[in-house]
Amino acid sequence: MGLSSAAADQATEWSFTQRGLHALLYGYTRFYQGGRWELSSIPATGPAILACNHVSVLDPLFLVASNRRMISFLVAREYYDKAWMRRLLEQTYSIPVRRDRRDVGALLQARRLLEDGRVLGIFPEGGINRRQTQKGLAWLVRESAAPVVPAHISGARQGR
Repeated sequence: MGLSSAAADQATEWSFTQRGLHALLYGYTRFYQGGRWELSSIPATGPAILACNHVSVLDPLFLVASNRRMISFLVAREYYDKAWMRRLLEQTYSIPVRRDRRDVGALLQARRLLEDGRVLGIFPEGGINRRQTQKGLAWLVRESAAPVVPAHISGARQGR
């Protein structure tokens, strides 16, 4: 991943491309999807783990649109392997993770991201509408001591 400490975190530090993508996501989720959200409780600085339920493929878009800090996600490798998707995911410093087995490398990258004072977005179920929580979140909390900020999404539609 090679995330440098100079990597954009706050909205004021985002590149032109990152600001443009955020504006597009904000417009899409707020106006086209009808999204509503409360002010984010992610700390203004320092590490944080944004843990959210996962009900739709749109969930990461809602989380990004509703925050002014860069959120890096653990992303299923099959999405990251698509060239057009990879370019977008690289803008948020996301981390590809294998879902077919425990991906220790991805968890170590996530820990480094938190050590750099970043925000990590994670869906503890490891997929949409799964019933069982994966163990990676507990490990990251123990290893990083980063605060966990819970988030909840309801009423998201798969697309319209």
